[in-house]
Amino acid sequence: MTRFMLALLLLTSPVLAQSNEVKPGTAQPQMQTSAWIRPAIQGEERDDDTFRIEAEQPLLVYFFGVKSDSCSSCGLWMQEISRIHDIWSSRGLQVVGISKEGTADLERFLGEYAGITTFPVSSDSGENTFRNWLDNSPRKDRLPTVFLVDAKGIIQWIGAPGEELDGLLEDFVKGRYHHELTPYGEKLKKSAKEARKYNDWQDAESYYMQMLRDGEGVLNQAAVEIFRMYAIDRGEVDRAYGWIE
Repeated sequence: MTRFMLALLLLTSPVLAQSNEVKPGTAQPQMQTSAWIRPAIQGEERDDDTFRIEAEQPLLVYFFGVKSDSCSSCGLWMQEISRIHDIWSSRGLQVVGISKEGTADLERFLGEYAGITTFPVSSDSGENTFRNWLDNSPRKDRLPTVFLVDAKGIIQWIGAPGEELDGLLEDFVKGRYHHELTPYGEKLKKSAKEARKYNDWQDAESYYMQMLRDGEGVLNQAAVEIFRMYAIDRGEVDRAYGWIE
């Protein structure tokens, strides 16, 4: 009985029971892929050996499939991810794509999207990187999926490509996006809540607006628009502030 209790204690100990969960706020997992393929751009010769992922720079990782049975929409998103690469790479954002299919299938896929794909991609035929990143994340088995990793190697966002991603990229690249409130943001939020308790709407609004200006929280463009919808369009101020909290 004593041995059983000791074993149970060891298994459930928060120190010893290590979690491989991948989510915003955790360090990026190990990346194990084959050599990077850098598509030729505007008639230039392809040079796969020139690309390396640089440390201490923000990183966007696009996980995709090249076969219709693994991801029917991944090809359609190649142009959008290429657009993000073309806009933000000169401002420090690294954009890479990882496919779980083999190099031959990936090369065939890139041939279909020649002139469209502008960012480096790699094959993860052993699926080690897929297991390390995607299988332990909230988007297991869901393609395409994007990870945003900040300059410190911390995952800040996981999701599908689209409007939400587009709306937060500027703050992310500038280092202003954070997956949760900072201690300073928590202080602003507490001050706003206290002001509202005494119906001091002007002070409450100023604290919330400071949170938005300083990027203190997960308040992206969509969040701002929802807040405006409740507070301005519908005149439901309490509901607007309740939603933002």
